[in-house]
Amino acid sequence: MDRTIIGLGFERRDFDRPCTEFSGGWRMRIELAKILLSHPDLLLLDEPTNHLDIESIQWLEDFLKASQSAVLMVSHDRAFIDNVCNRTIEITLGRIYDYNVNYSRFVELRKERHEQQVRAYPVTFATLPTPGRAVAPRPPSHSLPFTKSHTTGT
Repeated sequence: MDRTIIGLGFERRDFDRPCTEFSGGWRMRIELAKILLSHPDLLLLDEPTNHLDIESIQWLEDFLKASQSAVLMVSHDRAFIDNVCNRTIEITLGRIYDYNVNYSRFVELRKERHEQQVRAYPVTFATLPTPGRAVAPRPPSHSLPFTKSHTTGT
């Protein structure tokens, strides 16, 4: 327990302070520590690096890489995603694409897949509207980084 709390940037003298004395960012760290210490099968993390300093981010990366929990996260911190995730699942236009690589490699592979699709179906893509023209909205495309998979054991 102490390693988790210290890893998230707290000092030993903070252990006995009431939560009400901490700012919102530090309270977020307290909640994150509680979640991590519960050892869940699945961690759902929304911008986990917000309010963390560099040392705490590094500690969290190491913690998540060593964790047995599957992790589903949303983050704009690409370095963090690359360091933690080893699998990315993209859901686009009703299809699921599973990449067993880090996020940066996923971006490269997705681009290659798109280029292959354009070459394979030039007529279909040629009929798409040009950028800047109004078109009917399409379903959103989502990419969900994962760190572990209970189904494949990776």
